Amino acid sequence: NELLNNLINNKYNEISPDIATWTKIIDLLMKNAKISNLSRNSIIEKLSIIIEDMIKQNVKFNTATLSVVATNLFKNYKTQDLGLQILKIMDNVGVKLNDIAYSNILTSFTNKGDLTNALYYFDKALINGIKPGAMLYNSILKGYSLNPNINETLKFLDRIEKIQLENPNNLKLLPNKYTFFYLLTQGISVKDDNFVKVILEKLNNSNCDLGTELPKILQSLKESGYEIPSPLINKI
Repeated sequence: NELLNNLINNKYNEISPDIATWTKIIDLLMKNAKISNLSRNSIIEKLSIIIEDMIKQNVKFNTATLSVVATNLFKNYKTQDLGLQILKIMDNVGVKLNDIAYSNILTSFTNKGDLTNALYYFDKALINGIKPGAMLYNSILKGYSLNPNINETLKFLDRIEKIQLENPNNLKLLPNKYTFFYLLTQGISVKDDNFVKVILEKLNNSNCDLGTELPKILQSLKESGYEIPSPLINKI
């Protein structure tokens, strides 16, 4: 704790930490905060000091630094709101977030049922040049699976499919097993037969790996009377 506080408070003036050093300091701070039960304000204050000192020393931020902060904060629902405050600090100094960071942010909102803010940051990711791969847009679809809204889901799917058409060579944009899992579970939960049929057709045309959960869902749908496309039946 003493060494960490000395580093944060720049006690060792002769030392000029580089980005790797600062990344480790931030990591230590977050781990120490958990052990010592530091208050939210204390964490923000210490992180602000780190960021200010990095700026003074002309140390360039990179996604590694943000990922350390985001991963440690957004993976725990108790500190997700703190993560958003840290994000604002990062934004103020011009840090460019990567797709992993944005995915963490979106998930933190969708887990709480806040699709409004999730969609806001999804749009912000696009504006900032992030390509909306499946990892990113699946975070939104997961939100809709937890808080069903078929009409809004269809609108969102239209957006994604338009982006896919505009970027046919970007394989990261292709839907995967998680995409269809979130879509089918939403349709099943609200008993929207038409939506389920649409998603089954999209799944059949995608030729994606079904994983372990989708075959179970398909089998259940088949037993419930749904017409499952033949190629999918062969994969059950």
